[in-house]
Amino acid sequence: MSVFEADVESLKQLVFDDRVPSKISEFMHENVVKKYCSLCSYFNIDQLDRLALPSVLLLMCKSRDSWDLCSEFLKHYTDNTIQLDSKFELSSSDDKDGRLQHKQSEEIFSSISDWTTLFNYMEVAPGEEDLEFIQENAIMIRLRDSLREAGIAQEAIPEPHFMVMCVLYMSPRTTPAAKMLERLCWRMDRSKADVELKCMRFVTQFFDAPMDERAQNRLYIRLCRCITVKPVFFDLIRKCLKEALAVELQSALDVKGTNRVQLRHIAANIHNTHEIPYTQTFDNWRVQQKFGNTTSTQLQRLLYFIQVQGRATPEDAYAHLYTRDILHRVRSSSVERIDVKAVIEIIKSLRVYHNGIADLLDFRTDCLHGLSISHRKQLTLSNVAQLYVSIFQHDSIWEQCWKSIVPVVNHTIITARDRFKQTHVLDTAAVVRNVIDCHVNMERAPVEREARMPESTSERIDLGS
Repeated sequence: MSVFEADVESLKQLVFDDRVPSKISEFMHENVVKKYCSLCSYFNIDQLDRLALPSVLLLMCKSRDSWDLCSEFLKHYTDNTIQLDSKFELSSSDDKDGRLQHKQSEEIFSSISDWTTLFNYMEVAPGEEDLEFIQENAIMIRLRDSLREAGIAQEAIPEPHFMVMCVLYMSPRTTPAAKMLERLCWRMDRSKADVELKCMRFVTQFFDAPMDERAQNRLYIRLCRCITVKPVFFDLIRKCLKEALAVELQSALDVKGTNRVQLRHIAANIHNTHEIPYTQTFDNWRVQQKFGNTTSTQLQRLLYFIQVQGRATPEDAYAHLYTRDILHRVRSSSVERIDVKAVIEIIKSLRVYHNGIADLLDFRTDCLHGLSISHRKQLTLSNVAQLYVSIFQHDSIWEQCWKSIVPVVNHTIITARDRFKQTHVLDTAAVVRNVIDCHVNMERAPVEREARMPESTSERIDLGS
């Protein structure tokens, strides 16, 4: 069939179906949320954290001290669980590493449409003190005067709220301030005329005067504290994360299914020394421990991981998750041969959002010289933590654990590992608490949010209008 041939019924459905614009809008919103999730992963920020969006906005703002701004912003919240990766502190400088890190983050999320779509999920709710600050701040006074002189006015929200939105819209780097302000004006009122010309006039008037960079940084921090994220945003994030996981699992199954069966592969599997009998696998171990139906597979795997460590883990870090009988059975049993797959599952699920690992900086300094520069640049803080745990595993499995994160093991890495183990021990308590926080407590948070989520996807589409 040629490119000009088409099914008439399909064309009619495409042209006359009222649901097509809604589907397109929903697809665009989901695509932006996927990019946002990738950006959070790059910065080692939990996508479902309530402070994630303002933190990302500060890390991507036009200030040269973006990392310091975000750190100062997070200090205002006693319940903050975000821990910024110290390697991004370099991105505040003008050196080569800083420019490279800026470029990598901008490749993930940088276009005008991406930012304007993301801002649709954000609202500003300044308190009385914030409103007083907005009325008295010199930068905000100049912004208000410039808006009035350019003829930019709207009635959808109060003027102080609109001023805050103007600053936030113009803050992302790689985006022109005039275009971002134009998108904001169109979002508030599509009936206004000469919006583009008025926005250009405003930018010329506002940025013509010299700007105090420190005052601007303080303003960014203060205004980001006024941000509230719409609950529907978290619902969409969870949907995108589940879809990404399903695609990853399906891709792994497709790769396994497309391999052509060859005799040499069958022979290699028969003589594979890494294969262990069922009686020594994690599956057999958990049957012997007689876990209850309420204990998830992840918690069972975590207890197995704790048992096969060379150094005992304080029971107060995990005892509240298991019954006394299970803990007694585990203490009375032993593991003759470690099922490396179960250990790797725990290691690859490790994050550092909540509990810092004391020796992580020393490990990064001493043990990663065997990796190429490109490999080191690609490592996130989570990857570094996973490699840190890998080197403390039993000698029979540590290389497999390491290669599951980075596919490189050489003499330099092995020597550095032996030297590091002589002066450091695995911080098992911090590792276990991280796994529990990320995979037990986080399972409860979405349940609390679901009560606030809409039952249909129509509300998401309205956000883009």
